[in-house]
Amino acid sequence: MREIAEFCREYWSEIANDRDSDTLDDEDIARIYFELHPDESLQTDRVAIDAPPAALVTGEQP
Repeated sequence: MREIAEFCREYWSEIANDRDSDTLDDEDIARIYFELHPDESLQTDRVAIDAPPAALVTGEQP
């Protein structure tokens, strides 16, 4: 999220928000930026990646 917040801070002047972007935490700045920016969006999803059973038991790497 830190990298996304850095992007939002860099382009903060493109949105109509008077708050100081340096005083907001990373999640707040990303949420506000993408809510107010007409041409940009952010979508995040959680992804679960299962390890092969052998790697769980033996610690082997594929």
